Amino acid sequence: MEIGLMKGAYEYHKTIADAVKLGVGDIKPFRNLDKRVPSTGTLYHYRNIVFALGSHTEGLTFEVYITDSNSSLKVYGAVRGTYGRSEVYGWIHKGNWADFITQYLNELRGRVREAAKAQRAAISLSKLPQIPEEEIAKFEEAFAKSVKGTKGSTNKGEGDSK
Repeated sequence: MEIGLMKGAYEYHKTIADAVKLGVGDIKPFRNLDKRVPSTGTLYHYRNIVFALGSHTEGLTFEVYITDSNSSLKVYGAVRGTYGRSEVYGWIHKGNWADFITQYLNELRGRVREAAKAQRAAISLSKLPQIPEEEIAKFEEAFAKSVKGTKGSTNKGEGDSK
């Protein structure tokens, strides 16, 4: 999905937030000590791209800034509508960064999906009960005795025709 005009900012806000939580995409918290990014949102950066994640009563917000050593330029955010109710998001300034950011977010979304899938699999495995080997051996022995001589048995004994 290409970043263009869209109502709301849920998908991109969530992609960045999940990437930070899962540790993918080289995204780091942005320390805005010099206040060069005029945003009240939570700030993260990748290279000189700053993502501002925020929220209001109707949902999530998403803004993108390009920074240099002294200032920033807001390049993506609400372009029309009523803030907090019906804003539409898009490129405010479409420079050579637009394609790069679009590609980065699309690739990041894929990496987030993969990392989340791997995390769910790891959690599922960690929920398996941890049973001591001696306990498992006891049940293997009981099972072997119960199937001895039946069709499909791995034990050669009475009842086997082979």
